[in-house]
Amino acid sequence: MKLISENLKKIILDIFYPNRCPCCNGFIRWDEIICDKCVSDIEEMENPDFCPLCGRNPCICDSGLFYDRAFVYKPYDGAIRNGVISMKRGNNTNFAEYAGEKLAAMLESCQDIDCIIPVPMSAAKKRSRGYNQAELISDKISEILGIPVRNDILFMIYSKKEQHSKNAKQRAEIKNYLEINENADLSEMKIIICDDVITTSSTVNACAELLKSKGAAEVTAVLASGTVLKI
Repeated sequence: MKLISENLKKIILDIFYPNRCPCCNGFIRWDEIICDKCVSDIEEMENPDFCPLCGRNPCICDSGLFYDRAFVYKPYDGAIRNGVISMKRGNNTNFAEYAGEKLAAMLESCQDIDCIIPVPMSAAKKRSRGYNQAELISDKISEILGIPVRNDILFMIYSKKEQHSKNAKQRAEIKNYLEINENADLSEMKIIICDDVITTSSTVNACAELLKSKGAAEVTAVLASGTVLKI
């Protein structure tokens, strides 16, 4: 009954707000999330061998990391980049559903995960955008794998600048904007930290540091895309 209700809602919305592909902005059916061409383009993208531990290319494992491993779906380029930008601009959230499905498939081999924690967004920014894209991706993973999402653990203090508009030094200072629930007991928990893009790893690393400070035994970073560092 719930599925029928959701489908009916999508059909009605499609009449007034036609469904569009988040990657090319082309019109698509009400029950599609990405057009066939963009799906094909994404599947044909070459993955630049992101390190399975730090999630970066080139590897930065020797820089001092608090998370234990990383899953990165695709490089931040082409249709993937367009899909991420469409979420960040508040135009289209379809890509969150697509990314969540792909990341869930990558995580099927992971055992005994206790919860998924989205990289937080400030309350003011979330109100302005209407959602936190990391939460949307996490919700889809949760729906598929049955792992609960915890939005009551990490919090972001308001920052005027978006992460993607900050330079490397400013990103490294992200820990100044993060807070953790002081009453949280994460003893021996295995946690997934989820976000849309990994650039320098400073954000997910700062999140992992806080989670480990509350007793987390293992933190896995899960990202919809990753940039390739220039050397």
